[in-house]
Amino acid sequence: MLFVFLTFIAAGVSFIYASNRHQLALNTPISKKFKQLGYLLLISSAVISPFIFNGAASVFIWLMLIMLVLIIIPISSFLIRSIR
Repeated sequence: MLFVFLTFIAAGVSFIYASNRHQLALNTPISKKFKQLGYLLLISSAVISPFIFNGAASVFIWLMLIMLVLIIIPISSFLIRSIR
């Protein structure tokens, strides 16, 4: 269940980032429909979170992981692009 939770967060943020016109990972952004899929995955991970963690910890861990992934994905795509 924890793997599904982490995968939903990573995939959701990746879809949201890849559908942005200012993203650096792809030559052209993906369709805007994937942004909606990303939001759906993030909402699904919020629903899964209370089944894994207790009480307020589920909200704080969910928010912390989303903030962490929102920082890591753009920075990693920038670093990969600068290495090439």
